[in-house]
Amino acid sequence: MEHVWNICRRIRPVRTSGLNYVTGRYRVGHYSTVHSYTSNRSPRGAENDARSGASHADLVYCMDLVKKYDFANYLSTLLLNSECRDAAFAIRAYNVELAQIRSSTTETMAGKMRYQFWSDAVDLAFTGKPSRHPVVQCIAATARKHPLLTSSLLKDMLNGRANDNKTNVAFETVEELEDYSDQTVTAVLLAVLRCMGMRSPDVDKAACHVGRAVGIATVLRSAPMLIPHGEIRLPRELLSKHHVNTRGLSAAPAGLDNVAFALGSIANTHLENARSLSLPRDAVAPLLPAVAAQRFLRQLERAAFDTFDPKLQRRDSTLPLALLWARVAGSL
Repeated sequence: MEHVWNICRRIRPVRTSGLNYVTGRYRVGHYSTVHSYTSNRSPRGAENDARSGASHADLVYCMDLVKKYDFANYLSTLLLNSECRDAAFAIRAYNVELAQIRSSTTETMAGKMRYQFWSDAVDLAFTGKPSRHPVVQCIAATARKHPLLTSSLLKDMLNGRANDNKTNVAFETVEELEDYSDQTVTAVLLAVLRCMGMRSPDVDKAACHVGRAVGIATVLRSAPMLIPHGEIRLPRELLSKHHVNTRGLSAAPAGLDNVAFALGSIANTHLENARSLSLPRDAVAPLLPAVAAQRFLRQLERAAFDTFDPKLQRRDSTLPLALLWARVAGSL
């Protein structure tokens, strides 16, 4: 069975000991190179038998879900070839459903029950007996149409979030953060690539590097929203190294910019490594989330690595053009 950790274990972690940590305010250009189904069924959707395939209403549900909760990836998915676009929206909608469990449940047992629902739903989808949930219907249709897609990749996405929800503590090391990114981001990219019929060492390595960069960028972007509530997602090894006091925070603590610089440098390195690989032109579109991650890292650098800078929380109005340009140019 294909699991994300068997693929990404070949990727050597970026070591923080080799990075140039920020000691003051940095100028631009100083990077080291080194997210319950309650909708009503539409009449058209109700006409489809559970085993006959996903309806148009099911697909619209998936697209709307991704657009609402994962807009940057909604934009990049629109740029995929029509042959795999529906499959990608199904996979990303499934990922959104998993991501919502952590933020919408306060009781551990309730979270476990929802994860179990999705685990069973994946099994049923791949055995041709999907439930009537629109995301499950689309996953089942995707599994039938794209034989390279395996249930193990979707289970990896689930297990990564379920284990994270179970512990609910900060990552101890950067490597733990990268492992989490492999399961929650890289697995999504690999699943989309498989739906495009792509599997090769360089393509898989690029997906691992991009997944880790996107995962790190997501943690950095979410820091100002989580820290005031006492939820620290940044690796403890970096917080300790830079003497960041995380108790009773309501604003950016001293030294947090150093941590942001270190993580930003690691993410930047992963993106550079992905760009250094020889990729077929068709592999660029599924890896377009790298573009949004790179743009966020540049904005973070312009903000002197202050993750609490309000500008970093604004929607990137020129991202659609940047994604389109990367798609047309065939480069990350």
